[in-house]
Amino acid sequence: MGVKRAGKLVAIDLRAMQFYRFLLVLPIAALCSCRHAKPVPGFGDQWRAMSRLERQSYVSAFIDGDNTGTFNLCKALNDKIVVLKLKGGVDVTDDPCRQFAPTFTHGDTKAAGTLNYVDPYVEVIDEFYTHPECRVMPFTVILEHLDDAEFKSGEALYRSVRQGTEHWGFFSGFDGIEQCYGVDRKQ
Repeated sequence: MGVKRAGKLVAIDLRAMQFYRFLLVLPIAALCSCRHAKPVPGFGDQWRAMSRLERQSYVSAFIDGDNTGTFNLCKALNDKIVVLKLKGGVDVTDDPCRQFAPTFTHGDTKAAGTLNYVDPYVEVIDEFYTHPECRVMPFTVILEHLDDAEFKSGEALYRSVRQGTEHWGFFSGFDGIEQCYGVDRKQ
């Protein structure tokens, strides 16, 4: 094996060539092997791996989505209720959306209009996930239960889950969830 330079054949040692290839491949292999396993999306380890800004953005988008969905539902109900009002039996003053008052009102009012508004919600989830056995609880489930009716601190939420006082219905079947619920919980 050789290389032509200026019309001359220059021999290259095969071992030297293999060594240079090894030096090229080594950094790439090192980079690939140093990658950490990514946390499972939607669960506590991913939440803890997110930056504060990412957590605030997620909670803000969740609450905005909830509010938008409620608004769209109310608009559709108001459009349909006109038909019912014409049929009789429904008072003209009945407003089907009166019951849909804002449900996430524990935001920091001093920070309204900024992502810091959702800090109370972020702090609850942060505090809840300080307990490693409960990191299998999806953060969407936690957020669904931080509305005005169920809002509590992360530690109080953790104790409620451990004592079995939280009845979140469908939430079971995830590997490890029994550890979060506590071994003393009766199903």
